[in-house]
Amino acid sequence: MTTEEFIRDIVPQQPSMKAVAVSVLHSDDLANDAVQDALAKLWHKRRKLDHLDNPEGYCLQVVKRCCIDMLRRRKNV
Repeated sequence: MTTEEFIRDIVPQQPSMKAVAVSVLHSDDLANDAVQDALAKLWHKRRKLDHLDNPEGYCLQVVKRCCIDMLRRRKNV
């Protein structure tokens, strides 16, 4: 996936990703952190994302996993 494809396909998913993160984390600030973490992970994996059938679904799954990781870290502290 090129930078242009990432900007076209992944970046517009931010509002949906934030909505999911807010519903899981119940915090706007934590949701923003989760979305940024998810976007960073997606950016690092962008070369492997060439053949996504459903970019929105994949982005939502990644942000859900980031939220779960955040909740686990908070619980263990």
